[in-house]
Amino acid sequence: MSLRIRRLRLHAVTINGSYGVEIPFQDKLVVLRANNTTGKSTCVQAIIYCLGLEKMLGPSRSVPLPHVMTRCLEDDGVEMPVIESKVLLEICNSKNEILTIQRYAHGDQDRRLISTWDGPALSNPTGSYHQTDYYATDSGAASRPAGFHTRLASFLGWNLPSVSRFNGTECPLYMECIFPLIVVEQKHGWAAIQSNMPTFFGIKEVAKRALEFLMGLEAYSLSLKRQQLQMEEATLKLEWKHSVSECGALLRPLNGRLRGMPEEPTADWPPAVLPCIEVVRDNEWVPLISAIDKDAHDLLVLGHASTDG
Repeated sequence: MSLRIRRLRLHAVTINGSYGVEIPFQDKLVVLRANNTTGKSTCVQAIIYCLGLEKMLGPSRSVPLPHVMTRCLEDDGVEMPVIESKVLLEICNSKNEILTIQRYAHGDQDRRLISTWDGPALSNPTGSYHQTDYYATDSGAASRPAGFHTRLASFLGWNLPSVSRFNGTECPLYMECIFPLIVVEQKHGWAAIQSNMPTFFGIKEVAKRALEFLMGLEAYSLSLKRQQLQMEEATLKLEWKHSVSECGALLRPLNGRLRGMPEEPTADWPPAVLPCIEVVRDNEWVPLISAIDKDAHDLLVLGHASTDG
């Protein structure tokens, strides 16, 4: 479940040329340190946006980037409209596989489109890499083959669990619900251990589900298995009671009854006192097997008596 960021590029095109920055990231701990209003939040927001995770900040579909990437930028006091802008990100997984991701933030390109290259297209742009387009933010982005989060989950080796919604349906544990525990964007986070969790997906106990997934507790899957076993147990108990009731209904016209049968299914079988069918003989309830033996004996006696007669 490893995700390592190798390189980030922000690129904007104006009528006076191109502007942007490219930031390489080293292995292990990376600290972004700079004065206020110099771009730290922009870097984090760009990573979030390039990964198609802007919904972790809220249900809005707006681009979570500053105006220098979406409207206009200033150079030597001159404001220039942004014609086109995009974010590129190079990431690595636990297998040391590299994926380069590109997403447009402004311009004529569809912002739902995310392009990927299977290789270090940022750090080694002269290489030849397989390129594939995916879509983000729309329904199915986390479950369909053409969805970017389906691709990202596969790249990271994440098996996103199915979780329950308040409306009774199920959905994947969306990445937008997991990344608030990994990336804290200071404008929306820091209020608690977790930053703002996206509750608009309608997922029950969304924070708990995300923590369980990241910590590998598997508590939710165990909970589902427990619920399934409880449902199976309830079904068996109902079938058991129905079968016992049917036996009683069949025996009543014959002046019989079922005795000693446990009210519910039990793993301790046979019980100390074996269940049996009883019938009335001489105004007393006797076991069916005893009644059969007595009837057989009486018939035998009657047969001998008729023969002797």
